[in-house]
Amino acid sequence: MISPAKLQVDVLVIGGGPAGMSAALTGKERHPEKSFLLIRREEQAVTCCSIPHFLPRGRDLGKSLIPDHSLSRAGIELLITEVMAIERAEKYCRLANGKHVHYEKLVLALGSTPAIPPVLGSLPAGGSRLVHPEPLSSLEGKVFAVPKDAGYLERLKESLAQRSRIGILGGSLVGVEVAWELSQTGSQVTLVEALPSLLQFVYDEDLGSYVEEVLEKGGVKVKTGSRVNELASRGDGVAILLQEKETLLADAAIIALGYRPASDLAVKAGLEVDRSGFLITDEYGRTSDPDIFAVGDCVQKRDFLSGRLVPVMLSSVAAREGRLAGWNLYRLVLPRRLAGTIPFALLALGEVGLGAVGWTERRAGEEGMDAVSAAFEGTDRHPPALPGAMRQWVKLIAAPEGGALLGAEVSGGLRIGELVNLLGVAIQGRMTAYDLINLQLGSHPQLSPSPGVIPLVKAAEMLVRKIERPRFFIL
Repeated sequence: MISPAKLQVDVLVIGGGPAGMSAALTGKERHPEKSFLLIRREEQAVTCCSIPHFLPRGRDLGKSLIPDHSLSRAGIELLITEVMAIERAEKYCRLANGKHVHYEKLVLALGSTPAIPPVLGSLPAGGSRLVHPEPLSSLEGKVFAVPKDAGYLERLKESLAQRSRIGILGGSLVGVEVAWELSQTGSQVTLVEALPSLLQFVYDEDLGSYVEEVLEKGGVKVKTGSRVNELASRGDGVAILLQEKETLLADAAIIALGYRPASDLAVKAGLEVDRSGFLITDEYGRTSDPDIFAVGDCVQKRDFLSGRLVPVMLSSVAAREGRLAGWNLYRLVLPRRLAGTIPFALLALGEVGLGAVGWTERRAGEEGMDAVSAAFEGTDRHPPALPGAMRQWVKLIAAPEGGALLGAEVSGGLRIGELVNLLGVAIQGRMTAYDLINLQLGSHPQLSPSPGVIPLVKAAEMLVRKIERPRFFIL
């Protein structure tokens, strides 16, 4: 722990998630002569993306925790407390214990907090202090969110172990994975989603329908197009009242409707935010105060293809922003978001992996852009009879003029993450469907598809044929 005599630091980082850790570690590496202090509220930091996989009974949540030794090895001090206010004029932060920490540079990695809509009652919504949502006394221990807090998650895990019927409200990536994992350890799970298909904001209907199929085969009851009107205590459980006058009874309900920026601390300090509460930064990560940087989920993002504002919250993006803030603390070296953010949506359901990058066809239409798509299904090993081989389906979305790659969706085994990342590189590199046909790719029976039938390349070939299809006009 930091001593009272050291409450003056060169760089203060608030937040211990991927963005804060990356900013502190990169910054210390770049500026070893500077003193660094990281403050976080939680006793232990959790690997956010692993949360759904450690909630079921029999799983060790401790294995999802991020060890602190990387900070101590780098010479970065750690303080577990809450920052109550930022005094920008005097350049210090006021802590929960009444002490002050003075800084030269401040990095805000405030993260995000569960989104709780007002329609669901008096569960508090928004704000960086929503770490332990406190429901009405009648719903105590029956309705939960999924914050990125190890202590809360441990209590949630213990509570779920005593309940068999679980209602998941929201077909977000977190909601889908929590539903799957709980169903695989014996819980009766119902997933309720207001939109017509699951994950509609990140997958087109074909892949969303496949997710629903996988969930139902795994024992999850899926109800799409169903909006929740109210939650009410019912005996030892909770009643989930739907808009269509249907009532679902469950022992516990989990709200998984996504997250919102935890920017209250920054707002109170007078830093500039947009209408959705995201901090506004320049291309180097600086806020409206040049000595204060902001990174991660709490920061505004712009889409790589359109330049429009998008609510992207990804640990990979957060870590990247943290690294670049660390580079830019004292001397501007690398622009952070000059080209914008490319959204990724990766999902694992048992042995099935699914992913998307860039735009869906629906998103292209919303942007007013024509799009053409093509899909091909093969296997991820060759020959298909090889043990462990799984189907691999690739869908490519491109502009009809020139074939510029706009997006892609993939399903297959648990190795599809590398392929989705490759397609992200292709979008960032402004590659076209023609470029994908000419990709130079290695091949091995146990590591890749057949060199003659690579789903990515075959999908690109089909896409080009659609683009070049003769067009007839009636005069």
